[in-house]
Amino acid sequence: MEDVLDGWETAVQQLQTDPSGCASVRKWKVCPFVSCFSSGSQVSRRYNIATKIKEINEEVDEIVEDKLKFELIQREIKQLKRPETTTFVVVSELIGRDAMKEEIISILLCEDKCRNVPTITLVGMGGIGKTALAQLIYKDHRIQTHFSKTIWVCASDPFDQTQIAMAILDHLGPDY
Repeated sequence: MEDVLDGWETAVQQLQTDPSGCASVRKWKVCPFVSCFSSGSQVSRRYNIATKIKEINEEVDEIVEDKLKFELIQREIKQLKRPETTTFVVVSELIGRDAMKEEIISILLCEDKCRNVPTITLVGMGGIGKTALAQLIYKDHRIQTHFSKTIWVCASDPFDQTQIAMAILDHLGPDY
């Protein structure tokens, strides 16, 4: 339908810029004779567009008939929102993350080689303990004492960088 309307708008603009339908010098010689029939070309264009609209309406009617025939119904799709994470972690329930935790804390505290680490990414399938590991690291006393300010911000689906940045700035307060 948008294509048909765009075609109609283009035809109208062409008629407004060149009402006689004679754009080039070569066609100008024929224009005086054809100008009396220019309204015929407008009727032809309108007929073509009306025909296209009628075809689209017929296609829509067929879709509606198929919907009824196959008993299709429209359902509202609700976006499931995952609960936000917190810094609360039950240490007794976590197993096998000590080595990885120590490695990341070592990187954060620059114990091995002091290097600039802007981001540490924890990647993996859901349920393998990424958030739990991050919670362990965040709550570790060495991290809490080493950094003057620590912030826990939930970054889940839908991922929105602006919203995350605003949450960080909000937690930092007006001093920063």
